[in-house]
Amino acid sequence: MAEPVRDRETVTPEGERLESVPDGVRFKDIVTHVDDRGAVFELFDMRWDWHPDPVVFSYIFTVRPGVVKGWGIHHQHEDRYCILSGEMEVVLYDPREDSPTRGLVSKIYMTEHRRRLMSIPAGVWHADRNIGQTDAMMINFPTIVYDHSNPDKYRLPIDTDQIPHSFAKARAAVDPAAVTLSVCLLTNDPGARVAATLALLRPVADEIVIAADPRAEPDDLAHYAAVADRLLRVEADFFETV
Repeated sequence: MAEPVRDRETVTPEGERLESVPDGVRFKDIVTHVDDRGAVFELFDMRWDWHPDPVVFSYIFTVRPGVVKGWGIHHQHEDRYCILSGEMEVVLYDPREDSPTRGLVSKIYMTEHRRRLMSIPAGVWHADRNIGQTDAMMINFPTIVYDHSNPDKYRLPIDTDQIPHSFAKARAAVDPAAVTLSVCLLTNDPGARVAATLALLRPVADEIVIAADPRAEPDDLAHYAAVADRLLRVEADFFETV
């Protein structure tokens, strides 16, 4: 029998999360002000003295639930993230030979419930996974203007063996339009009762198949046919064995 394991410390007494991050990663909490009219929060102010580089370019991107964007790396600039809505897991991997945190894999959680700025240094691989139930929206303030003709962006596939992290357990994105429901029914019950029951499933079922007893009354068969996409006739002796 396995021995119980004591929880390890994950937050300070002040409520700050204990997390190891690649050298050079910085954070800045964003305060959300709420009143009866709504909410407002500032995104970036050089007077905060949080990051030495000014804002020269910005863009917004979204990630659908369960989807992972990455791996990506920059050699000439830093990313500076702030989440606007949703929940995101940002995974960082530090391959820099001269870094004191070389080889570190770190998972950072960004959420609209506690917005904060996070910088990702040049030379650090990163991937963004939406762990929420709605689209996550992030704003990025990279430290250089995007060069469309020569992007400072390099990629590896999510399942690369060059980064010691697996997204194998990540939830797959679900497209509601792709979800199907098939209903199969073997019956010789009265047709009106069957039809009334299946009518409740008709709005959500992509297909209803009924295998009917050929000895059923014509009226019952008519009820079956009214709600079924396919009406199958099976041998009468089959019903004697089930």
